[in-house]
Amino acid sequence: MSVVSEPGAPRREVGGLLVTGSALPGGVFVVRVVGEVDTATAATLVTGIDDALDRKPAVLVVDLSEVAFFGSVGISALIEADRRTKCPMRVVVTPAIRRILGIVGFDALLDLYDTLDEANAAA
Repeated sequence: MSVVSEPGAPRREVGGLLVTGSALPGGVFVVRVVGEVDTATAATLVTGIDDALDRKPAVLVVDLSEVAFFGSVGISALIEADRRTKCPMRVVVTPAIRRILGIVGFDALLDLYDTLDEANAAA
């Protein structure tokens, strides 16, 4: 599976994890993640988020809607990114990822959305 991103936008692929970035109107930057986030691939997620933060977006959206596995290192990467960002960060999650974040209590720390459209429409 591949995700289309704008020409010149960040694109990283390692060990079955694809991370792409694209700018949307209004200063929104979306980091799309496809595959499995585990100890072998977490650094790719972190680098993708760092690339997005280097662009100084008004809003950062991390789209995990196509992530099949999300390990504890992925949770750590999200929490660390949320601490580093100076803009609102919205995370699009699957029901399974929402459940994982809820079990560890991080659902209260992150702004979670069910769809990319909902995350983009949030005020």
